[in-house]
Amino acid sequence: MSTTRYGSIALEETKPKPWLQRVRGLVMVVVTSLAILALDLCVPVVPEEASVQQLSTADRKFDVIIVGSGPGGLVAAEMLSRDPNIDVLILEAGGPSLQSTGGTLVPEYANETGLTYFDIPGEYANVAFLLPNNISRTWHMEWLASPKNHLAKIVGGSSSINAALYFRSPDAYADAIDWPFSPKDVAEGFEEIEKMFGWTDVPSPDGLFYSQGVYRTMASALNFANFSEHNINRDRNDKDKVYGHPPFTIKLGLRDSPAKTFLGAMKGRPNVVLETYATALQIFHTKGVAAGVVYNQLSALSLALLKPHGAVLLAAGTLNTPKLLFQSGIGPTDQRDIAVKLPLPLALSSASWITNEHVGKHLFDTHQVALTFRASNSSSWLPFGFDYIHPPQEALDQFIHQGQTGPLSSSNPVFIAYETLTHPTTGRPHNFQITVFPHALPHLNVSDSPFDMTLCFNLNNPASRDSMGYRNATYYGVLQDSLYWDDLNDLDMMLRFIRLTIARMAAVGTVPVFAPPTSYQPATWENDPKQWIREHTLATDHYGGTCVSSKRSSGCADASFRVVGTKNIFVGDGSLVAAGSVNPYGFVMYTGYQASANVKKYMTQQFASD
Repeated sequence: MSTTRYGSIALEETKPKPWLQRVRGLVMVVVTSLAILALDLCVPVVPEEASVQQLSTADRKFDVIIVGSGPGGLVAAEMLSRDPNIDVLILEAGGPSLQSTGGTLVPEYANETGLTYFDIPGEYANVAFLLPNNISRTWHMEWLASPKNHLAKIVGGSSSINAALYFRSPDAYADAIDWPFSPKDVAEGFEEIEKMFGWTDVPSPDGLFYSQGVYRTMASALNFANFSEHNINRDRNDKDKVYGHPPFTIKLGLRDSPAKTFLGAMKGRPNVVLETYATALQIFHTKGVAAGVVYNQLSALSLALLKPHGAVLLAAGTLNTPKLLFQSGIGPTDQRDIAVKLPLPLALSSASWITNEHVGKHLFDTHQVALTFRASNSSSWLPFGFDYIHPPQEALDQFIHQGQTGPLSSSNPVFIAYETLTHPTTGRPHNFQITVFPHALPHLNVSDSPFDMTLCFNLNNPASRDSMGYRNATYYGVLQDSLYWDDLNDLDMMLRFIRLTIARMAAVGTVPVFAPPTSYQPATWENDPKQWIREHTLATDHYGGTCVSSKRSSGCADASFRVVGTKNIFVGDGSLVAAGSVNPYGFVMYTGYQASANVKKYMTQQFASD
C-alpha cells in the first residue's frame, strides 16, 4: 500500500489553552510519543514489581475513575461530572487528536488554520490507512498481537479517526441482543446524547451534495429491485430494502465527535481530570471491591485512588477492556495460570482469582468485503465521484478558503443501503449494509476510470465468534482464528448478497472490477468465489461481545453493566453488546450515557446504605 500523499506532517508544538493546563501531557507533540512506544508492548512493561505502598499516589481521590477517553468514556465522564460533587478521573493511553484537544498533526494545506487530520472529515481514509507508519503507530495499540485494526489510542478513541458515520439503532436491536434496557429507554438515551451534538446527511455547509453520480447510479440500480429512499436516522426502524444519504457527526464541515463536544463541555469543571499517555495496567481491588487503578505514565507507575463509595468504569474498548480485567485477576479459568505469571505491578495469585468465564469471549466484528464497480462511460451524471485518496488542489482550496465546504467536508461514504436476507434452511436473518465510496479501491492495479466506485458489503450481525486473551505472555484479540467466516452460513449468505448486487448493478450498466490475483490473494471470483471472499475480507473495527451485559445473570456483566464477581467495576463500551447492528459509534455513545446513569445509581445506593 502506498503511503505517498500530498502535503507534509506539521508537528510543531502549540501552547495549551488555559483549561487544558490541568490535563497533564495533553499537548505533547506526536514526536514525543514516539519515545514512549516501548512502555506497553504485548506484556505491560513496568519499572519493577511494586507493592501498593510503593506506588506513587495523588493526594486527590476520585468518585469515578474512567479508563479510556473513547466515545463511551467521554460521554460517561461528561454526564457524571455535571454533578459538581462527583470527582472524575479519565485515564487515556494516548495523546491529543483534534485541534480542540491540543492536536498538532496538521496537513500542509491546512497550516493557516491549524486544523488537524482528525478535524477534517475528508482525511478519514488517510488517517485510518495511509499515513506513514512512523506517524500512525503513535496511536496504534501496539500491545495487540491480533487482529490487525485501525482503532486509536488517542483522545476520543475511535471516534477521532472513524468515518463519523452516526446511526441510530433500530428499536428491534435492543430485544435482539437481550439488552437490559427497553427500546424506549434506548431511544430516550439517544435523545439525551444528541442534545450535545448534531448529525447531518448534508455535511457540506453550502448545503450541496457531492459525488452524486455515484448516488444516482446506486439509487437507479436498487430502485429496479424495489428499494426506496429514506432518511436513514429519522426512519431508523426501516432496515430492509432502503437506501439514503449517510448521516455524519459533522458540523460546519468539521468532525463533531466527543473529543470536541463532550470533552469541550467539561472545560473549566474543577471536578474533572484527564490524564493522557496514562496506560491503565491493573485495577487495585480486594475480592472484587475496587479501591483504585494502577497506571503507567511516561515510565512512572501511579495509583489513582477511589473514594469509599466510588467506582471504576472500563471504557477502553472491546479489545482492551478484557485485557485490563485479566491483568486485574478477573476472567476465565483458561487465563488464570497465564495471568498470574505476567510481570505486573501488583502480583496476582490463583487463590484470589475471580472467575468470570465470559470475559473476553464471544468476540465479533462486522464482516466486510470491498469490491470496486465501474459505471458506463456514457453516464451523464457528472461529476460522478471523488478521489479522496488523491484529492485535487481545487478541492483542498475550496475546503480551506470557502468555509470548509466541498467533498472534504465529509468522509468517503456517499451512499448507504440496507437489506435483510433470510437463510433458506435455518431461517436466521442476515442483516446486510452497503456503504459506497466514490472512488476505486487503492492499489487496485487496474486502469483508472472516472466512473469507479467501491461497494463495501457488510454483514452486520454475523454468527461467527472468537475469544481473546493471553497466549503465553502475548495478548491476542483473536485466539481461535474464528472471527471471520467460521460460521459457513455467514459465508453462504455473503456470497448470495454479492451475487445479487452484481446482477442489480448490471441492470444500469455497472460491472465489478476484480483485481488480478496475487501470491497472497490467489483465488479468483470465477473459480472459487467463497475463497475470494475470505481472502478479501477486511477488519471493519465494529468489535463487540467481550463483556456482554444482558437481562439474565449469565453474561460477563449484569444488567447494570457491573462486571459479575465484582462490587464496583463497571463497563461502558462496545464490549457489552451481544451482536452487531448498524455502525456501532452511536450505540457506544449511548452506552456511555447509560453507564453513567448506572454508576451514579450505584453510588447513590451506597451513600443511602450508610
